[in-house]
Amino acid sequence: MKRITRVFILIKVLESLSIGWVFGTYVLFLLSHGLTLLEANLLNLGFMTTSFLFDPFTGHLADRVGQKKVYVWGQVVLGLGTLIYGLGRSFNVFLAAEVVAAIGGALMSEALESWLRNHADEETTHRTITRTGALASLGTVPTALLGSIAGALLGLNWVWLLSALSFGLTALLACALLSRFPEDQIGAQAKENLPSIRGITQQVWRIPALRFTIVIAMLATAAFQPLNMFWAPLIKEKSGSAWWLGALWLGIALAVAVGSYLADRKWARDNGFGIALALVIIGFPILIIALISPIWPFFVSAFLVHEIGRGAIRPLLFTYSNRYIEDNTRATANSIRSALGTFGAASGLLASGLLTLVISPLSVWGLAAIALIFLGLYAWRKG
Repeated sequence: MKRITRVFILIKVLESLSIGWVFGTYVLFLLSHGLTLLEANLLNLGFMTTSFLFDPFTGHLADRVGQKKVYVWGQVVLGLGTLIYGLGRSFNVFLAAEVVAAIGGALMSEALESWLRNHADEETTHRTITRTGALASLGTVPTALLGSIAGALLGLNWVWLLSALSFGLTALLACALLSRFPEDQIGAQAKENLPSIRGITQQVWRIPALRFTIVIAMLATAAFQPLNMFWAPLIKEKSGSAWWLGALWLGIALAVAVGSYLADRKWARDNGFGIALALVIIGFPILIIALISPIWPFFVSAFLVHEIGRGAIRPLLFTYSNRYIEDNTRATANSIRSALGTFGAASGLLASGLLTLVISPLSVWGLAAIALIFLGLYAWRKG
């Protein structure tokens, strides 16, 4: 069991390291090629829409042919998407990169987590995922810093090429490490009799606890999108410079790690209270920022506090929902929740992008914060 959890942690940390190259410069990269914030949101909308369409099918594929195999192929395809980004110069090429990356992300989505849960009990899985969240967040720091430096010295396109190289190397290592372990403990007969995606979706929706996590995932990810897309330009505007944004990722990573650590507490994962608290921790600091538009040190501090809730919410939702999912449909059920969360994200991207045409990005943050706080109250009552 320890060998499985250690390999899981190592691979997920390397995955985060590969993604981390572009964390500090993504939106700035798009703006540097003449795109507007609305166009940047539309690119993300392309990613989210593709992910929404493919996620249930890739989850179903993982349950049928193997969660490890599908995950490794996802690494390869996601790396191809970052490679296309690095070679691109126009909106259309960037959109193609987003579509390819989304297919890779859909292949990876919840696959390795489902494989782990099928080999370990709830407590071991939850502890592993929360610790992985903390370590993976910290693992993005070196590449986020190096990505900012490489972007300044060589050009922002090079950051994507370095990310693509990292994904390729991670896929090779993951393939070698995972090949030492069994695919799953599910019999061939169970796989043969696996219900259809539609059937599993109906099963999931009939269970109140799973329906609850889907609603939270959809609405929360919608509200997260303006926070994801606008933080770099807003902080750059407040501070007057962009060179240190990669270094800011250290603070973000530490805050997410703290959130992952708090999610490991028994009181947080036993019921919906932990989910509710995480949502309020996300929303309240952003609301303060939107209301008083403070000087940049306080602005950054409040933004980092909100990241604590961001670090806690995902493992809490995963553990809460997986109590009610059977082993042979786990990847599919988790992918359905992920897909509907992505649908919420796509809606949030489109709405927040359109809102910037009539109100400021900071005002959009305020609306998102209010939505998250009310969603936290809903989670407290329903969970």
